[in-house]
Order: sequence, then C-alpha cells, then structure tokens
Amino acid sequence: ALGTRIHGLLEQIAWLYPGLVPEITGTAALDGRLVAAFLQAPGIHRLFEKPAGNVELLREQAFEALLGGQWLSGKIDRLHLEKDAAGKPVRARILDFKTDQAPQAERHRPQMDIYRQAVAMLFSVPLERITCTLMFVRTGTVIDL
Repeated sequence: ALGTRIHGLLEQIAWLYPGLVPEITGTAALDGRLVAAFLQAPGIHRLFEKPAGNVELLREQAFEALLGGQWLSGKIDRLHLEKDAAGKPVRARILDFKTDQAPQAERHRPQMDIYRQAVAMLFSVPLERITCTLMFVRTGTVIDL
C-alpha cells in the first residue's frame, strides 16, 4: 500500500541540513517523487532539521503500554525528545505521516491522544509538554493538534 511504502522511505531520513533534499533511490519513481515534493513543501523540511539544543530523534518508535485500562501498542513515525543538561527528557514532539487524499486532522486525534499518553508514560514527560504534528504527504500540509 502507498502508506506503507511512503513510511518506509521517510523512516530512513535522520536530520536534514537546511535546504538539502536527499536523493530517494531504490523505490518506485512515483513514490520517490511524492516524498521529494513533500520534503520541499513549505514548513515540512524544517521539521526534519535538527532543532537547537539537546534533541534526540527516534524513528518508528514502537511502544506497548497500559493506558486507561487497555493494553495498546503502536509505532510513532518520528519523535523529537528534547532533553535537559542531565539528559532527562523535558519536552517531546510527535510527528506522524499521513497519506490521506485530503487533510482530515480530527479523524486522527484519538490516535495522537494515545501517542501523547504513551510518550508521557514511557519518557516521563508531562502531557502539556508533548505536541503532536500531522504531516500530510500528498498535500504537504502540516497540522498541529
């Protein structure tokens, strides 16, 4: 499926230098063009650039957690963990790639709420210091929840 192929390409990207769009190889030409166009969209590239400070990048971060009495598992596409001088996580940004035809952020809110709760529990970061950003690949749209 398109979503799986696009996620596979995007998970390979670590931090990008400003203005640099990596060459996408070893994939269907259409998928590579879609990812390249996505990375060049206004507001997208900066989310792949390393922020100032001590920020760890986790890609395809799997989790299993007991949340609200339910055992849940998932995989966070891209997680930026900001750490203090002692290396303790103090803030997090969850970035989730979507291949929807049109951006529909609200339909993804329950999933992002679960991801926020999981990050809070796993990394001891207060919920109010965790942001979620949806990145719609087809349109190059960024929506913060």
